[in-house]
Amino acid sequence: MLFVEEARSHAANVDLSKAKVPVGGEPVWARPIRQIKAMGSAAVPMIVLDLLRNRRSDRVELGRELLREIGPDALPAWRGVFDIDDSRARRRCAGVLADWGVEHAAVRQLLLELRADSDFGVRAAAYRGLGTSDEYVDMLVQALTTETDPFVQREIALALGGHRSRKAAGAVVDYLARSIEASDRRGMLAADEALRKMSGRAERADLRTWRSWLSTVRDE
Repeated sequence: MLFVEEARSHAANVDLSKAKVPVGGEPVWARPIRQIKAMGSAAVPMIVLDLLRNRRSDRVELGRELLREIGPDALPAWRGVFDIDDSRARRRCAGVLADWGVEHAAVRQLLLELRADSDFGVRAAAYRGLGTSDEYVDMLVQALTTETDPFVQREIALALGGHRSRKAAGAVVDYLARSIEASDRRGMLAADEALRKMSGRAERADLRTWRSWLSTVRDE
Protein backbone atom coordinates (compact mmCIF):
# COMPACT_ATOMS: atom_id res chain seq x y z
CA MET A 1 0.00 0.00 0.00
CA LEU A 2 2.99 2.32 -0.32
CA PHE A 3 1.57 3.87 -3.47
CA VAL A 4 -1.55 4.81 -1.53
CA GLU A 5 0.57 6.77 0.91
CA GLU A 6 2.39 8.30 -2.02
CA ALA A 7 -0.90 9.36 -3.58
CA ARG A 8 -2.01 10.95 -0.36
CA SER A 9 1.22 12.81 0.19
CA HIS A 10 1.40 14.16 -3.35
CA ALA A 11 -2.10 14.41 -4.75
CA ALA A 12 -4.00 15.32 -1.65
CA ASN A 13 -1.69 18.18 -0.78
CA VAL A 14 -1.67 20.05 -4.08
CA ASP A 15 -4.25 21.87 -6.11
CA LEU A 16 -4.61 19.43 -9.01
CA SER A 17 -6.03 22.12 -11.27
CA LYS A 18 -2.90 24.25 -10.88
CA ALA A 19 -0.19 21.61 -10.67
CA LYS A 20 2.36 21.77 -13.46
CA VAL A 21 3.31 18.77 -15.55
CA PRO A 22 7.08 18.30 -15.87
CA VAL A 23 8.42 18.68 -19.41
CA GLY A 24 8.52 15.27 -21.08
CA GLY A 25 6.84 13.49 -18.21
CA GLU A 26 3.75 13.24 -15.99
CA PRO A 27 3.10 14.84 -12.61
CA VAL A 28 4.52 12.98 -9.61
CA TRP A 29 1.01 12.37 -8.32
CA ALA A 30 -0.34 10.86 -11.56
CA ARG A 31 1.08 7.34 -11.15
CA PRO A 32 -0.19 6.65 -7.59
CA ILE A 33 -3.63 8.00 -8.45
CA ARG A 34 -3.70 5.82 -11.56
CA GLN A 35 -2.78 2.81 -9.43
CA ILE A 36 -5.54 3.55 -6.93
CA LYS A 37 -8.06 3.74 -9.76
CA ALA A 38 -6.78 0.39 -11.06
CA MET A 39 -7.49 -1.20 -7.67
CA GLY A 40 -11.20 -0.72 -8.28
CA SER A 41 -13.47 -1.82 -5.44
CA ALA A 42 -10.50 -2.74 -3.26
CA ALA A 43 -9.65 0.95 -2.97
CA VAL A 44 -13.11 2.02 -1.81
CA PRO A 45 -12.56 1.48 1.97
CA MET A 46 -9.37 3.57 1.89
CA ILE A 47 -11.03 6.32 -0.15
CA VAL A 48 -14.03 6.49 2.16
CA LEU A 49 -12.32 6.05 5.53
CA ASP A 50 -9.42 8.36 4.76
CA LEU A 51 -10.32 10.86 2.07
CA LEU A 52 -14.08 11.33 2.35
CA ARG A 53 -13.94 11.55 6.14
CA ASN A 54 -11.15 14.11 6.03
CA ARG A 55 -11.75 17.70 7.11
CA ARG A 56 -9.66 19.08 4.28
CA SER A 57 -11.73 19.99 1.24
CA ASP A 58 -8.96 19.07 -1.23
CA ARG A 59 -8.77 15.53 0.13
CA VAL A 60 -12.55 15.21 0.04
CA GLU A 61 -12.61 16.31 -3.59
CA LEU A 62 -9.82 13.86 -4.41
CA GLY A 63 -11.90 11.08 -2.84
CA ARG A 64 -14.92 12.05 -4.91
CA GLU A 65 -12.84 12.14 -8.08
CA LEU A 66 -11.40 8.69 -7.40
CA LEU A 67 -14.82 7.18 -6.73
CA ARG A 68 -16.16 8.68 -9.95
CA GLU A 69 -13.20 7.28 -11.89
CA ILE A 70 -13.49 3.81 -10.34
CA GLY A 71 -17.13 3.83 -11.42
CA PRO A 72 -20.36 2.02 -10.59
CA ASP A 73 -18.89 -1.44 -11.12
CA ALA A 74 -17.29 -1.13 -7.67
CA LEU A 75 -20.66 -0.47 -6.07
CA PRO A 76 -20.85 -3.74 -4.06
CA ALA A 77 -17.99 -2.40 -1.95
CA TRP A 78 -20.01 0.73 -1.18
CA ARG A 79 -22.82 -0.85 0.78
CA GLY A 80 -20.83 -0.92 3.99
CA VAL A 81 -20.17 2.78 3.61
CA PHE A 82 -23.72 3.64 4.57
CA ASP A 83 -23.41 1.67 7.81
CA ILE A 84 -20.64 3.86 9.21
CA ASP A 85 -21.51 6.46 11.83
CA ASP A 86 -20.19 9.42 9.88
CA SER A 87 -22.91 11.45 8.20
CA ARG A 88 -20.42 13.63 6.30
CA ALA A 89 -18.79 10.67 4.56
CA ARG A 90 -22.17 9.11 3.80
CA ARG A 91 -23.41 12.36 2.28
CA ARG A 92 -20.31 12.66 0.12
CA CYS A 93 -20.67 9.10 -1.15
CA ALA A 94 -24.36 9.69 -1.84
CA GLY A 95 -23.39 12.80 -3.79
CA VAL A 96 -21.20 10.74 -6.11
CA LEU A 97 -24.08 8.30 -6.65
CA ALA A 98 -26.38 11.21 -7.46
CA ASP A 99 -23.91 12.48 -10.05
CA TRP A 100 -24.03 9.07 -11.77
CA GLY A 101 -27.83 9.16 -12.00
CA VAL A 102 -29.96 6.08 -12.59
CA GLU A 103 -28.59 4.56 -15.79
CA HIS A 104 -26.68 1.88 -13.88
CA ALA A 105 -29.12 -0.58 -12.25
CA ALA A 106 -27.09 -1.00 -9.05
CA VAL A 107 -26.78 2.76 -8.58
CA ARG A 108 -30.52 3.16 -9.15
CA GLN A 109 -31.33 0.53 -6.54
CA LEU A 110 -29.03 2.06 -3.94
CA LEU A 111 -30.44 5.54 -4.53
CA LEU A 112 -33.93 4.15 -3.98
CA GLU A 113 -32.81 2.60 -0.69
CA LEU A 114 -31.12 5.80 0.48
CA ARG A 115 -34.44 7.66 0.45
CA ALA A 116 -34.96 6.12 3.88
CA ASP A 117 -31.56 7.08 5.29
CA SER A 118 -31.59 8.78 8.69
CA ASP A 119 -29.43 11.65 7.45
CA PHE A 120 -31.15 14.47 5.56
CA GLY A 121 -28.12 15.08 3.33
CA VAL A 122 -28.07 11.48 2.15
CA ARG A 123 -31.79 11.57 1.39
CA ALA A 124 -31.40 14.84 -0.51
CA ALA A 125 -28.64 13.36 -2.68
CA ALA A 126 -30.76 10.27 -3.34
CA TYR A 127 -33.67 12.36 -4.63
CA ARG A 128 -31.33 14.51 -6.70
CA GLY A 129 -29.96 11.40 -8.40
CA LEU A 130 -33.40 9.90 -8.97
CA GLY A 131 -34.54 13.23 -10.38
CA THR A 132 -32.32 12.71 -13.42
CA SER A 133 -34.94 10.32 -14.84
CA ASP A 134 -38.53 10.96 -15.90
CA GLU A 135 -39.35 7.55 -14.44
CA TYR A 136 -39.29 8.91 -10.89
CA VAL A 137 -41.28 12.12 -11.30
CA ASP A 138 -44.35 10.65 -9.57
CA MET A 139 -42.14 9.53 -6.68
CA LEU A 140 -40.61 12.99 -6.36
CA VAL A 141 -44.03 14.64 -6.46
CA GLN A 142 -45.20 12.45 -3.60
CA ALA A 143 -41.98 12.94 -1.64
CA LEU A 144 -42.34 16.71 -1.88
CA THR A 145 -45.44 16.43 0.31
CA THR A 146 -44.25 13.68 2.68
CA GLU A 147 -40.61 14.64 3.31
CA THR A 148 -40.37 16.71 6.50
CA ASP A 149 -36.86 18.13 6.24
CA PRO A 150 -36.78 21.59 4.60
CA PHE A 151 -33.41 21.01 2.90
CA VAL A 152 -34.58 17.76 1.33
CA GLN A 153 -37.80 19.43 0.22
CA ARG A 154 -35.79 22.10 -1.58
CA GLU A 155 -33.64 19.51 -3.32
CA ILE A 156 -36.72 17.60 -4.45
CA ALA A 157 -38.26 20.77 -5.85
CA LEU A 158 -35.05 21.60 -7.71
CA ALA A 159 -34.92 18.04 -9.10
CA LEU A 160 -38.48 18.42 -10.36
CA GLY A 161 -37.36 21.56 -12.15
CA GLY A 162 -35.72 19.34 -14.74
CA HIS A 163 -39.08 17.89 -15.82
CA ARG A 164 -41.58 19.97 -17.74
CA SER A 165 -44.81 18.15 -17.04
CA ARG A 166 -48.07 19.38 -15.59
CA LYS A 167 -47.74 17.07 -12.60
CA ALA A 168 -44.20 18.22 -11.78
CA ALA A 169 -45.06 21.89 -12.31
CA GLY A 170 -48.19 21.63 -10.20
CA ALA A 171 -46.28 20.03 -7.35
CA VAL A 172 -43.69 22.81 -7.34
CA VAL A 173 -46.33 25.56 -7.55
CA ASP A 174 -48.08 23.97 -4.55
CA TYR A 175 -44.72 23.81 -2.75
CA LEU A 176 -44.20 27.50 -3.48
CA ALA A 177 -47.61 28.26 -1.96
CA ARG A 178 -46.76 26.26 1.18
CA SER A 179 -43.39 27.98 1.47
CA ILE A 180 -45.04 31.40 1.25
CA GLU A 181 -47.57 30.44 3.92
CA ALA A 182 -44.73 29.22 6.17
CA SER A 183 -42.57 32.30 5.43
CA ASP A 184 -39.89 29.87 4.22
CA ARG A 185 -37.72 32.12 2.06
CA ARG A 186 -35.33 29.35 1.03
CA GLY A 187 -38.25 27.21 -0.02
CA MET A 188 -39.66 30.09 -2.04
CA LEU A 189 -36.34 30.64 -3.81
CA ALA A 190 -35.93 26.92 -4.60
CA ALA A 191 -39.47 26.69 -5.97
CA ASP A 192 -39.02 29.80 -8.09
CA GLU A 193 -35.71 28.50 -9.46
CA ALA A 194 -37.30 25.18 -10.37
CA LEU A 195 -40.24 26.86 -12.07
CA ARG A 196 -38.01 29.21 -14.04
CA LYS A 197 -36.04 26.19 -15.24
CA MET A 198 -39.25 24.47 -16.33
CA SER A 199 -40.68 27.52 -18.04
CA GLY A 200 -37.53 29.04 -19.50
CA ARG A 201 -38.39 32.30 -17.79
CA ALA A 202 -35.42 34.43 -16.78
CA GLU A 203 -37.09 36.63 -14.16
CA ARG A 204 -38.55 35.64 -10.84
CA ALA A 205 -42.33 35.68 -10.56
CA ASP A 206 -44.99 35.69 -7.86
CA LEU A 207 -47.37 32.86 -7.01
CA ARG A 208 -50.22 34.33 -9.05
CA THR A 209 -48.02 34.45 -12.16
CA TRP A 210 -46.85 30.88 -11.70
CA ARG A 211 -50.40 29.65 -11.22
CA SER A 212 -51.38 31.39 -14.44
CA TRP A 213 -48.43 29.79 -16.23
CA LEU A 214 -49.37 26.39 -14.83
CA SER A 215 -52.72 26.57 -16.58
CA THR A 216 -50.86 26.65 -19.91
CA VAL A 217 -48.59 23.67 -19.23
CA ARG A 218 -49.17 20.55 -21.27
CA ASP A 219 -47.24 17.32 -20.91
CA GLU A 220 -44.58 17.01 -23.59
